[in-house]
Formats: sequence, C-alpha cells, structure tokens
Amino acid sequence: MGLWGVIIGCNGMESKPADEERAGAFFVKEVRLQRSFTRILEADPQQGEPAGIEAYVELLDQFGDPIKGAGVFRFEIFRYVPAVSDPRGRRFAGAGMQVLDLSEPQVSQQYWDGITQCYRMILELPEEAAGARQIVLQATFISDPTGRVQDTLVLERGQ
Repeated sequence: MGLWGVIIGCNGMESKPADEERAGAFFVKEVRLQRSFTRILEADPQQGEPAGIEAYVELLDQFGDPIKGAGVFRFEIFRYVPAVSDPRGRRFAGAGMQVLDLSEPQVSQQYWDGITQCYRMILELPEEAAGARQIVLQATFISDPTGRVQDTLVLERGQ
C-alpha cells in the first residue's frame, strides 16, 4: 500500500522548469530603512565632502529574511512636521527625490554591503535641508514581481 501511495502521489505532481521555480521562490515583500545605521552626514570642508545621507536599506523576503533584489529605489526627502501621525511635510526641491536603478546585477552588487545584508547608498542632502535639525527619508522599492513597497524614517542630526 505504501508503494502505491508514492506512485500515485508522484503522478499528480506537475513539474515546473527549474528557472520558474527559482524565480518564484523568493521575492521582495518589504523594504526597511535600517534605523541603526541610516544617518545624516555632515559636510567636511577639509576633506571636500558635502553633506549627505548615508542610507542602509534592507529588502526582506516573504519569510522576513534579507535578500538582494533587482529593481529601482526611489528616495524622497521631506521636511519634518512634529506631533502628527505622518511627519512628512513638503518634499524638498531638487535633490528631494533621487532614483537609483539596481536592475542590473553588477550595479546592485556595487551598493550591497555583505556585513549588514543591506544596500548602502550615499544620497545628496538637499540645500534647503542644510539647517534642518530633523528630516524625513522615504525609500520606495519598485520591481516587477513585487510592485511597490516603502518605508519612512525620521532622521535627526547628531544621532
């Protein structure tokens, strides 16, 4: 009886091409700005470095584990509005929106940090944000199988 169960069980299974199984196995379910590492970088005139934002962005699969993903990151930098449920004020002009296309594996690899299992990106800080004590950073990841996922983080100078 046990052998018949194995034979009958196998007959009902459809086989999928290996590429299709691998492509559907893991997908980006969530994007998360890593709160411990993402920060505002102050300008360093002696080194010739402008102010910016060091963003660590984690992509998580359907199991909550970090993964790499092919797609486009859109970063938006907003004015901070205190004491409201959504702290995003008006988006800064100019560098208030920055787009990084990581659709190509070699480009994606340039931004990947193997230690943190995150993408590490240095963003331009909009000129208007130079004097702001707090700003809001929003990261959106866009890809074919995932669609659009986003996360928002309030950044404070000196943290």
